[in-house]
Amino acid sequence: MKKRKKTKMEKRKIFYEWLRLVCDDKEGSEFLVCPRCKEKAVDYIYIGDKKSMIGYLQTWCNSCKYRIYISRVIMPEGLKTRDFKDDMSDLPEIIPEFKLFNPY
Repeated sequence: MKKRKKTKMEKRKIFYEWLRLVCDDKEGSEFLVCPRCKEKAVDYIYIGDKKSMIGYLQTWCNSCKYRIYISRVIMPEGLKTRDFKDDMSDLPEIIPEFKLFNPY
């Protein structure tokens, strides 16, 4: 049976669920459920300037292999962050190559 493609509205709804997802990380990423595949396989990292707490967010699902990228975010204290000044040589190990989820 062939899978039905998601409509633009369905994709946008999923995208907005991704946006809310990490803001709700109170207990740790192992409890974050992917809005796309519904698995508990989501991880994320904020990368930016720890002085101004402005940066960008990478969020991905280790199950369905999709991710989103959000630019110009405030990096909340207590969540996973890296400073622009940090050594980023291990970033490819932290953020695997995934398909970018496009809501449009």
